[in-house]
Amino acid sequence: MKEPFTRFALRFRGESREDTFRGNLYSFYHFCLRRLRASPIWDGKSLPAGVEDAFRAGLANCLINADYRGRGGIGITLTRDAITLTNPGGFRMSPRTALSGGQSDPRNLGLMGLFRRIGLSDSQGRGIPGIYAAWQRGDRGTPTLRESFRPDRTALT
Repeated sequence: MKEPFTRFALRFRGESREDTFRGNLYSFYHFCLRRLRASPIWDGKSLPAGVEDAFRAGLANCLINADYRGRGGIGITLTRDAITLTNPGGFRMSPRTALSGGQSDPRNLGLMGLFRRIGLSDSQGRGIPGIYAAWQRGDRGTPTLRESFRPDRTALT
């Protein structure tokens, strides 16, 4: 029997190396969180306020809304200046609607339910506005949400 998503990849790129993850989405979520916390970018200090919460929300959104039949896989990139989360698939609502919050239209309802049951998502449409608010509270500027086409991809930096 052929595996359903054999060409799909989960990648985490840090300052010094890139890892292609082999495992399930839940494990990838925690792998990325551990890499964020252990990053040399923080110079042994704890994460700045709001960074982990924004990252958790963004990563859950990235995994829940990915088009797993799309090209390119999921990519998480952590640099000294930015965190970028990319996934295949375009937005299912306008970015303006996503930024205003209160609406949820997940691509993968099963994943949404799973993430909600384990406390990693609330399915209330508060993810993107919460990420923006947390980032701005930390005086780190305004995140950018980009959508590209052919192939369809969404990126949050």
